[in-house]
Amino acid sequence: MELVGNANEIQVVADIFRDVRSREFREKLDAILRCPPDGRLERGFESLDEPSRENAYAVSYFFEDLGVLVSNDLIRREIVLTTVSSILTRAWHALRPAIDAERDFRHRTYAKDVSPTFLPHFEALVLMAVARQSTATRRGRSARPTAAETPVEPSTLQSNEAANAPN
Repeated sequence: MELVGNANEIQVVADIFRDVRSREFREKLDAILRCPPDGRLERGFESLDEPSRENAYAVSYFFEDLGVLVSNDLIRREIVLTTVSSILTRAWHALRPAIDAERDFRHRTYAKDVSPTFLPHFEALVLMAVARQSTATRRGRSARPTAAETPVEPSTLQSNEAANAPN
């Protein structure tokens, strides 16, 4: 049974590597990193112009989906963190204003019985990456500062119950 699980994990990881290295994903990520969302985003992601909105959703949901796989132990966190933690964290920092605006918009506008969560697994994955980088830095494995060293406030993490609600 372990071998079958490992084979499935290998296929998923291979697909992730292919996707994150694809021209389409790199173009969307580069656009976000070059021109992070700014200004007042009263309607969250919907306030972004096209193609910024499409780029923000594509990159955010890629990392959200990756976070779901890691948080449910479908793929090992170390495999993900050793390969994409830098771009994951850079994307988070670039998108953070829009993500915060989207969360605020949902809290203001969603009915009380509708979960307002947005990208909790992406955020959890970033926190894992930051913790991993901090540990590596303390152990002396990384001498130069990285984007991962910028703290991410854990106060915005939602409970597991809310985090597992559909986006």
